[in-house]
Amino acid sequence: STSGNVAMHTGCHLFESRKMDDIFLSARRAGIVSVFAGGAENYSIFDTASHLYYGNLSDEEVVERGLQHFRKDGARLIRLHLQRIRDAWSGPGDTRNPRSAYVQYFVNRVDPLLGKLKSVFESAGAWERTYLILGSDHGMGQTSSSDHPPSVRSSWQGFLAFYGPGVKRGAKIAYAESP
Repeated sequence: STSGNVAMHTGCHLFESRKMDDIFLSARRAGIVSVFAGGAENYSIFDTASHLYYGNLSDEEVVERGLQHFRKDGARLIRLHLQRIRDAWSGPGDTRNPRSAYVQYFVNRVDPLLGKLKSVFESAGAWERTYLILGSDHGMGQTSSSDHPPSVRSSWQGFLAFYGPGVKRGAKIAYAESP
């Protein structure tokens, strides 16, 4: 069957050891085709997905790489790391200004990409069986820099949301580790 598991994410992922099992290795053992697409060269270290894309990719290219393998190969685990939101960040005032380039990037670029994912999965009859996880590894912080200094709360208090069959609406996870 063609069901999709999708994660759109705007940051790094945890890497402690080459011996550490990850979701892509688990997918491979289960015979599931997977895709990792990220818009930064620092993702080249992560090489366990069936199909890998990283480097200076636009967010649209990142999403298209995932959808390409969903359509062509029946990929069911698709992890997409959107990075270009950082290009629109100029400082903490951006989050409170609906006209800021940062907020406008979400509205005009990220929201349509989510809409495209949903539309493709709906057309394939897979949306009702799809789990969508949206997250970030950090907020943008209190400076104009897009980094994650451990001394800044937004560096360790990221955003995470789940959508899919059986996921309880409005539920909150009281505590979870997020490096």
